[in-house]
Amino acid sequence: MSATRPADSSSEMITELLPKILQTIPYMVFWKDRQSQYLGCNDVFASCAGLANPEDIIGLSDFDLPWTREEAEGYRADDREVMASGLTKLHIIESQLNAEGERTWLDTSKVPLRNSDGDVIGVLGIYANITEQRVAQEQLRTTRQYLQDAIESIDAGLVMYDANERFVFCNNRYKELYECPDELFVPGKSYQEILTEWMNLTPQIVRNLTSEDQRQAWIEERLLAHRKAHTGAFEQRLDDRVILISDRPTRDGGVVSLRTDITHLKEIESDLREAKEAAEAASHAKTGFLANMSHEIRTPMAAILGFTDVLLEGQCSAEQNTMLQTIKRNGEHLLALINDILDLSKIEAGKFAISSDSVEIATICHEVIDTLSWKAREKGIALEFTIASEFPKAVLGDSLRIRQVIMNLVGNAIKFTEQGAVTLALSTCHNRGFGELLIEVRDTGIGLSLDECQSVFQPFQQADASTTRRFGGTGLGLTISRRLVELQGGTLELESEVGKGSLFTCRLPLNE
Repeated sequence: MSATRPADSSSEMITELLPKILQTIPYMVFWKDRQSQYLGCNDVFASCAGLANPEDIIGLSDFDLPWTREEAEGYRADDREVMASGLTKLHIIESQLNAEGERTWLDTSKVPLRNSDGDVIGVLGIYANITEQRVAQEQLRTTRQYLQDAIESIDAGLVMYDANERFVFCNNRYKELYECPDELFVPGKSYQEILTEWMNLTPQIVRNLTSEDQRQAWIEERLLAHRKAHTGAFEQRLDDRVILISDRPTRDGGVVSLRTDITHLKEIESDLREAKEAAEAASHAKTGFLANMSHEIRTPMAAILGFTDVLLEGQCSAEQNTMLQTIKRNGEHLLALINDILDLSKIEAGKFAISSDSVEIATICHEVIDTLSWKAREKGIALEFTIASEFPKAVLGDSLRIRQVIMNLVGNAIKFTEQGAVTLALSTCHNRGFGELLIEVRDTGIGLSLDECQSVFQPFQQADASTTRRFGGTGLGLTISRRLVELQGGTLELESEVGKGSLFTCRLPLNE
């Protein structure tokens, strides 16, 4: 008796511990007879099946539990397979509808139950709820698919190598660019191996390399470029295609490379360059032609105006006086146009010289007001002039060109204003630590739209054709004014609103 007592004691201990173990482990455990009727389960399984106590499962089948009929049939088929074969079946991944109506995913393993004679008398099953892992895996798979789709959708070749220069992945566009077979790109293959195999598979890329040393040098050159991770480099292909290479190192020491076929862009760039050169040549030819023609016209025009003045000083009838005044007025208009064309020609040719002398801008403004006041009176509009107290008496600049700009801006403002006022204002300001002179001309005239504001500074441009017919002018004044201001290191800006008027602001460096 004393010899068998320890064994009996161990058996009793195991019998006591086994239920505790079954109720403690976080997995669902069950066991069935040969007819797939439940003989028992642990608390976790009972809860999943919607039962209050594990004992309630005894005598039930899977068809009596919350799972669908299709699921129950699948479970019974697995039971029969295990019992018939006498073999364990591990990691059966299956879905299940639990008692709460939630779809869950299970990792199930089943083993045959045997009696003391070794005969199969049922099946023991254990499964884990892997729903969270399954959802995470599905999200990861979806994310990877999104990433793969994005990589494949870009119109550039993309390839990645790890820190040991081993191939990781590439998209199909990369293979198309280099006309490489799929078998060339095997994850884990070194960049050097890929280069060597590519060279052997595509002999035309190294047809000029006749010796083994030259071929090895070709490989070494590309290995060196790969290790330097070039960005902005160009690769000229034998078929005349141009590939832009953009390499980026990864945090773990690898390289991601983007290869973009920019052949079409290079062709467009070449076409644009040729078109630009042709346009510049045409512009220079036009400028030269206008300058020559202007000189040819200016000389006889000066004579015409001179003789007209002489005739006006003599005795002439009223009708003759009217005719002579018409000749003089139109001649002066034509001479002004010629002078504008000559100025623009010099500016575009880079031959326009700007002087730097002491200039009293306030005095120039008074003279402009005196000169143009009669035009304002004729139209019944006010012509006003204001000057800030801090505005300097004299500054360095080109007196003649500053006068030309102010005269043009004030003259334009009067021309395009039918009622209200034109105001010329002088002040100073600081921009980025530098002093600036502000010459502002504000009117209450017809105003301009946003598109018109951008076009009025172009040569021979006014707001529209009706403006030219109604107010006259050549469309060169603002172009020349802006160029003259820029030649003196300043800017000429415009703010305007249709029907409310315009504000021209000339900013010049404050050089005292």
